[in-house]
Amino acid sequence: MKIYTKTGDHGQTSLIDNQRIDKDDFRIEAYGTADELNAHIALLACIVPDNYCQKTLQDIEKKLFVIQTQLAINDIANCKQEFPHLTNENVTELEAAIDNLQAQLQPNRAFVLLDAHQIVAQCHIARTICRRLERRIVSLHKIKPIDSLILKYINRLSDFLFVLARYVTVLVDAKETEITL
Repeated sequence: MKIYTKTGDHGQTSLIDNQRIDKDDFRIEAYGTADELNAHIALLACIVPDNYCQKTLQDIEKKLFVIQTQLAINDIANCKQEFPHLTNENVTELEAAIDNLQAQLQPNRAFVLLDAHQIVAQCHIARTICRRLERRIVSLHKIKPIDSLILKYINRLSDFLFVLARYVTVLVDAKETEITL
C-alpha cells in the first residue's frame, strides 16, 4: 500500500466518518494542532530525566490520540464505528500528576523567563501549543459541540506542562529567572 493517495491534492481530506472537508477547516486545525502537540509530548517523554514524568507523558500521548480521533469525526452520534473517549478519571489522573509535581516545588511567586534549560524550554513550547489547541477546540465547539471532557483535559494539560517545566528546572538544577513587569 502506498502512503500517498492523491485524494488531498486539491485541498480536501477525509474525516473518519468519510466526510470530505477542506484542509483548513476548524476541525482539521484542531486535530492537526493535537497532532503537533503530541509530537512535542513524545519528545519530552524522550528527554525528561524522570521515570514518573516519562510514564505520565506517555499516558498523555495516548490520551491525545483519543482526542485526535474524536476531533476527526464530524458526526459522532451517527458514526458507525466505536472509538475510545476520555473519562472523568483521565482528568482526575492529570490533576493528581499536577498535584504530585507541585508538592515538590516552591510556590510560584513571579513570571519567569522560559530559558532555564533546553528541556524546560521544550516544556513551554508544548504548553503554548496546548493553549493553541485549546483555542482551536473552542472555535470548533462554537460550530459543532465537542465533548466537554476534551476541553477540560486540554486545559489541565497546559497546567501540567507549566508545572512540569518548573519541576524539570529543579531536576536539572537550573535557575528560574524571575522577571519584573
